[in-house]
Amino acid sequence: MSADNHSEKYDSKRNTKGRREVKPYLRHLFFLAFIVFALNKFYLRPWVLERELPKIAVVLVNSLPNLIEAIMATILLLGVTTLLRLRLQQRPVWLKDSTLLLLVSAIVGCYVIAQELNFHRLGGSNVYDPYDVFASLLGLVIINRVINKYGFME
Repeated sequence: MSADNHSEKYDSKRNTKGRREVKPYLRHLFFLAFIVFALNKFYLRPWVLERELPKIAVVLVNSLPNLIEAIMATILLLGVTTLLRLRLQQRPVWLKDSTLLLLVSAIVGCYVIAQELNFHRLGGSNVYDPYDVFASLLGLVIINRVINKYGFME
């Protein structure tokens, strides 16, 4: 093969076609979070609520959706805003990845806390529970720590 056939330089931060993409672990984490959410909703939570288990078990199964919502919403909004950023500019240097993550986290944080405090009903009906607020914030902290450690773009 001649050098002409390889006009694009290899870049470890880009896929084989030279485009940046969300790292696969985030797609897997999103899918796993969805599975855990569904299992909790349809199996674990009903099972726990039917039995007289300790209060901590009830709190965990009732607050787990908030933790998962914060994780999934951050991944989803980060993916959408990254796609928009890449589409709007040829060389997206005006908004760093770390700044984008901070912005997305703030938006998701406002959304999940406002939902829990009944400022809006975009996620369905809600009953205020301080454990749910804590779970939402914990989800944001977890996903931010993971993304800061492993990154989100290839």
